Amino acid sequence: MAKENLISHPFSYSYITNDRAIDKKVESIISKYPENRLLKSVEGEFIRVYQKSNDKTKEVYLISESKFNEIAKIRGLKDRIHLADDNETVLLKYYRSKDEIAAGKVIELSSKNRKQKFKIVAHKQYYAMNIHKINATFVVKDNVYNKYYDKNNVDRIKGYKVENELNSKEMTREIIKALPRDVELSYFLENISIIMFSGMFLFIGVFLGLVFLIASGSIIYFKQLTEANEERQRYLILKNIGVSKEEIKESIAKQIGVIFGFPLIIGISHSLIANIMNYKLFNLNIKGPVILTMVAYILIYLGYYFLTVNSYNKIVNSKTV
Repeated sequence: MAKENLISHPFSYSYITNDRAIDKKVESIISKYPENRLLKSVEGEFIRVYQKSNDKTKEVYLISESKFNEIAKIRGLKDRIHLADDNETVLLKYYRSKDEIAAGKVIELSSKNRKQKFKIVAHKQYYAMNIHKINATFVVKDNVYNKYYDKNNVDRIKGYKVENELNSKEMTREIIKALPRDVELSYFLENISIIMFSGMFLFIGVFLGLVFLIASGSIIYFKQLTEANEERQRYLILKNIGVSKEEIKESIAKQIGVIFGFPLIIGISHSLIANIMNYKLFNLNIKGPVILTMVAYILIYLGYYFLTVNSYNKIVNSKTV
């Protein structure tokens, strides 16, 4: 969670605006809260351009090499970017799987008056500033940045880092009230709230899942024991015609395996679909917890399975001897 927060919200507050008067207003509010004193501030101008790759075009952003290094220093990052030539770029974008890594790819970045192909020499797993509408950002050499620069096509982001972020509710409320409605604010506590909601959502889901799992396992278990008592006469007939105890046990194991396996497969499929939907709709990556939950479910079901097989076998074989 801490890693995700540093990736998406490295600054306590940040917003997109070209009005520097707003900066003074925000800084004035911060100065009123000594327990949340200002530690660092930075601004960056991100140029809107279009990326063409694999016949797809999408809006992305450019930032200069020197500005990235300045932001990295303020953030305390060890990374420094030094591009070898004008045709190289570094992509700043969090990726959740190795398949999303773009290093080594060649892309085309275009604006109203310029178009150029770049080779992505590195893919950094974080963003320069807090996530707003700005997502994928390409770092280019300063002279390339200047060639693309158009004041009508620039988003200026201002970022502030304050002390004691977790206890900054009052200051955050005041900043939100002070900003014009058309200014998009991204703040640390916003991300914490999302994380808390995600954790609560996951806990409720896991708890209800375990309740239903135990209930369904118990129902199947007792139903199979009831059937075992009803079917013992048939197994006696099989015993009398030469079927061994081992063969009967193997048959029981396969029969009960199908009964337990079907709902387990349905449940795992449901979890996988839910994980995919969370990723696409809410941008939540809960692959780890989902895998752990599925492993727990499988272990519980295996416990019920072996218990049922042994109990069923005892009933059938004890009556057929």
